[in-house]
Amino acid sequence: MTRIKIALIISAIAFAGNITKAQVSCFAKSYLKDENFLRFKSTTTIFTLRYGDYENIDQYRVAIQKAWTITPFLIVKPNELIKYQNNSTYSFFYFDSYVEQPDSLYSLNIIYALKLGAEKTTRRNMPIVATINLYPDLYSLKYMQDIGYSYVSALDKRKLFANNLYKHSTFYNWSPGFLTTYLTLLDKALRSRNEFDIEFETADKSNLSKLKNEPLYIPEYVKDSFNQEFNQYSILNEVNEGNNEKYLYQIKFVSTKELDELILSKDSDIKYLVYTQNSFDKVITIYNSKNNKIIYQKYTPKSYGFRNSDLSSIQKNVN
Repeated sequence: MTRIKIALIISAIAFAGNITKAQVSCFAKSYLKDENFLRFKSTTTIFTLRYGDYENIDQYRVAIQKAWTITPFLIVKPNELIKYQNNSTYSFFYFDSYVEQPDSLYSLNIIYALKLGAEKTTRRNMPIVATINLYPDLYSLKYMQDIGYSYVSALDKRKLFANNLYKHSTFYNWSPGFLTTYLTLLDKALRSRNEFDIEFETADKSNLSKLKNEPLYIPEYVKDSFNQEFNQYSILNEVNEGNNEKYLYQIKFVSTKELDELILSKDSDIKYLVYTQNSFDKVITIYNSKNNKIIYQKYTPKSYGFRNSDLSSIQKNVN
């Protein structure tokens, strides 16, 4: 497995990984020695959210409680995180960003990352354990890129990045429902120390075949998102016009709020799609809300926008 060296901006650490190539990535074996893994399981995990998310704190608490069982947890505000991050009895989720530069192009990407608190004796920065890839809107990404190009000190740049991520950013694939799905995957992976990233492409044809008789739920941001590289609308024109000839089965577009309600409802059993666009690449994932398992995932490098060809690829595994 080829790994790319990643330099995280806010936490100022570097590691090798392929976190742009999967919706959710887990590195429980690669970066956690046995003793640190045992220490992780004895920590309390701190969750930070964007400041606007605290208006819906009860929904996020329910979402985390539903999925996260490997450690006790607390939800704190970002400005309180400093009290915990240098304490080895805590682990924490926080927003971060990193830069890739394949060829001559510059790429900034956003993640929600899990790491351990620093070791007490050395204050040594601990490695990233897991990541969730986030899909920012154009304005959030543009502002972050402007910060990256600005002529300020590295410390001031990290402060600006953090301030923007927590106060001003919009992420299409972030909500209580999405979070409970991501955390369920990570919780199970961490318990078994199972790893997945770029090679974690899958098509569960047994589950996908059920889409012949039930709808595939797609959040409306997929229909409304646009090609960030060329600033052109690029998606689902045939579906928008009611002519989904490239996908023969039922599609149901819903708002993120409606999808959250479906995901988090008791006895939920739907199939829904999450589309994540990085600067250069895209990841398309279909989840089964009954068990929050991935039943389809495809990574496409150097590809922009959700297209009917993506639906066609899904359909090949439904038939």
